Amino acid sequence: MNIKGLLSILEKEYDVYRDLNDLALKKKEILIQGKVDVLDEIVSAEQSCISAVSKLENERECWLDGHSINSMEDIQKCLINTDDREKLSVFQDKFRKLLENVEEANEHNQVLIEQALQYVEFSMNLLGDALTFDDTTYEKKGIEKNSSSIFDKKI
Repeated sequence: MNIKGLLSILEKEYDVYRDLNDLALKKKEILIQGKVDVLDEIVSAEQSCISAVSKLENERECWLDGHSINSMEDIQKCLINTDDREKLSVFQDKFRKLLENVEEANEHNQVLIEQALQYVEFSMNLLGDALTFDDTTYEKKGIEKNSSSIFDKKI
């Protein structure tokens, strides 16, 4: 069995995941710097990469279905050439490490986003509390005047 078609698809998919990893690392720096406008661009690029991965996954599944293969073990059993086995094994390890890096970067970015949201919520609450502070004042005629908050409810 010739796995060059499968390796070609996997290499393209690897390249897209490498791009996703690079974007995740850029996103980390942007989240730290607080550049929200650039964050939109990165999210858009990530969506393009995810779309490309989806297409490549469909191609991979079609290739596997066309060769009646259900697992990596099936591929290993069908390969007679030890060079092809070695290539596939090396590529599999390389791909696994990349996916672990992408997952780690995304988890780190999720923590940064949650911290940013907590800070925003804290700031909103602080502003709301400052504006609703019970600082009763009196108008000219001696009538109490209470201040009201511009933040009436949480969203």
